[in-house]
Amino acid sequence: MIGGSSLMAVVCLAAAFGVWYANHRLEDLERVVITHASTVTVTGSDPTAVGSGAAAPTTVDDTPGSAQNFLLVGSDARREACTEADSPFAGGLGDVTSELSDTIILLRVDPGAGQAAILSFPRDLWVTIAGTNRKGKINSAYEPDNPSRLVQTIEETFGVFVDHTVQVSLCAFKSLVDAVGGVNVPFAYPTRDEKTGLDIAAPGCIALDGDTALAYVRSRTSYQYFDGNRWKDDGTSDYGRIARQQDFIQRALQKAVDKGARNLNVARDLLDVALSNVVVDQNLTINDLLRLASALQDFEPAQLRAHSYRVEGRGLRQGGQDVIVPDVDAATTKAILEVFRGKARLSDVAPADATTTSTPDTGATTTAPATTTTPAAGPTTSVAATPGAPTTVPVVDVAPNPLGISPPDDPTCR
Repeated sequence: MIGGSSLMAVVCLAAAFGVWYANHRLEDLERVVITHASTVTVTGSDPTAVGSGAAAPTTVDDTPGSAQNFLLVGSDARREACTEADSPFAGGLGDVTSELSDTIILLRVDPGAGQAAILSFPRDLWVTIAGTNRKGKINSAYEPDNPSRLVQTIEETFGVFVDHTVQVSLCAFKSLVDAVGGVNVPFAYPTRDEKTGLDIAAPGCIALDGDTALAYVRSRTSYQYFDGNRWKDDGTSDYGRIARQQDFIQRALQKAVDKGARNLNVARDLLDVALSNVVVDQNLTINDLLRLASALQDFEPAQLRAHSYRVEGRGLRQGGQDVIVPDVDAATTKAILEVFRGKARLSDVAPADATTTSTPDTGATTTAPATTTTPAAGPTTSVAATPGAPTTVPVVDVAPNPLGISPPDDPTCR
């Protein structure tokens, strides 16, 4: 009994220290105030499909332990240089005067289901910018010191609620990759991007350090691969970059787990790096992070491959620039938006209907959905939306919808 009591005391002290340390570090975070769209209410009518940018009422479930949406913004804006000006990877930082959101991802964490899913928004989506009467690319809604306009734009256009925001600078991304000892990525072809400095001379499982990883995930219009005869462009532009970024996120999480991120000491070290050059909203608390950690405690990062999506749309020439008009009625987008609205829950089993097809723009192989099961198509089961909640939501299978050149699914490359 004495030994057991002593062990419990040590565990409690360790847990208390972890909470104290996390709270202490959170106090050092740079924070911004976010305000939500006027269409957001805690109670009200059910969220419905949002068409052509028209707003719809959004119901928010604020029950403790309920699923939450985290808006992750990878920003061009940076307050200090983290790559030497004469480095071959300096191009990966882009225009030093830019303050656009380079990457916009919504991460949904469902503690009750032990699930996580990501939804990427192409930077060229043509939407109505919140608080204005003008149309513009969604990345132009981002303001580094005031992310509310981007939050409201997403809420009004897609009918999903943004619980928290996390803005990550390019330097923070690079530091995180280096902190886990680099991330391994399998390349099917020699690959290059002369603009960002990416240069993969031969196919294989390649370890990317922070600089190379930044050049890789930033590569978009000038991403090229060698098919054995000549260099070819990935004509899918931002779609291809989204597919590569989503794959990289899964691999980076896997590397963090392999490194021991579930160990308190390792987690503390990674936390120190992660909080550098990161800006969060004023309401993000240690309880939110604890729920996030609890939900992901037994989560296998490889599952993200089956739960990674992008907003679909059609290309259009508008005002002398190429834009993407979002199609919220497309089967996959419509189904996954229901999940992010809390009106459906993803199945624990990855869809078995993904096939390998050819990308029309490039002729190279990539994984694409052959069939998508939406909430209205086929049998589904129902589960409680949150522990103790009286309502139920359908469980659905939604196949991923990647496009462009992305790494093959090689679990040995980690």
